[in-house]
Amino acid sequence: MSVVAFFMLLLVVHCFAQNAPRQLFGFGLNSYGQLGADPTNLPQLMTPARLPFAATGDAPVVSVATGQSHTLILLGNGRLYALGDNSYGQLGIGSQPAYVFEPVPVVALAAVNVTAVGAGAYHSVALAATGELYTFGANGRGQLGLNETVDRRFLP
Repeated sequence: MSVVAFFMLLLVVHCFAQNAPRQLFGFGLNSYGQLGADPTNLPQLMTPARLPFAATGDAPVVSVATGQSHTLILLGNGRLYALGDNSYGQLGIGSQPAYVFEPVPVVALAAVNVTAVGAGAYHSVALAATGELYTFGANGRGQLGLNETVDRRFLP
């Protein structure tokens, strides 16, 4: 596989590689489905496996951010998708389900042109083209930048 882009956070135990604009390959720990596979069947992937992600349409994947057990996928059209652990609302999809193993759209940001994404262990950050910053997930240490430490913010 010729890797065009490689995304990895050393403290996280799952990774993604991209070999074409619409093809992502994940490997490592998959305990919450953060690699796009059902964790009851595949708790870890020892070799790269293609993420089944049909939602890209004509938009290429431009960025991937990985947290402790969740993944954010940003498309070239500004749409954001998430999968994996949602215990702290880090997927931006509300409080339920607790985890998802297929990429789901972050509906609260559907009308926002997201240009960059980032992920901490249990929180997520999305930057809009307008310069607005959206944060969601764990906030026990103030990592969402909201001047408070109320935990579990489930929506951006």
